[in-house]
Amino acid sequence: MKYLFLIYYNLVEKYIHFKRIKIFFKNNTTLKKPVIFDVGAYKGDTAKLFSKIFNQAKIFCFEPNFNLFKILLKLKSNRVNVFNYALGNKNQLKRMNSNSIDLTYSLSTLNKNSFYLKIKNFISNNKNKLKKSDRVRVIKLDNFCKKKRLKKLIL
Repeated sequence: MKYLFLIYYNLVEKYIHFKRIKIFFKNNTTLKKPVIFDVGAYKGDTAKLFSKIFNQAKIFCFEPNFNLFKILLKLKSNRVNVFNYALGNKNQLKRMNSNSIDLTYSLSTLNKNSFYLKIKNFISNNKNKLKKSDRVRVIKLDNFCKKKRLKKLIL
């Protein structure tokens, strides 16, 4: 079941979701050199998409999961920067909640009665056995922008 879900998810993301994002940005923006923050960058699919849409963009990828971060390192270039930490409202170390599907990692406290979590656990055959992974570094976006001398952000 888990593998069928992942195949379905990847097909929908690649051929429907990302296609719609690309069309939207091509038709609705005039930015030539945007600064893009990919927060929870996972394996870098979104960063790759934005690299194609904006060939002069500066992209900052944040991924606190070390195993996924190692995959992201392959994207590192003069335009794409990758960081092995999360963004949050304060600088801290925090434990990450995880289970057998890496798409479901979270720093949030999980509601074990949540319908969404029950679906994820069913798909992953996890039986509500969430585990805490290693501690991850969380930094404030303001601090990051000051350090990188990014002065003007458009949201």
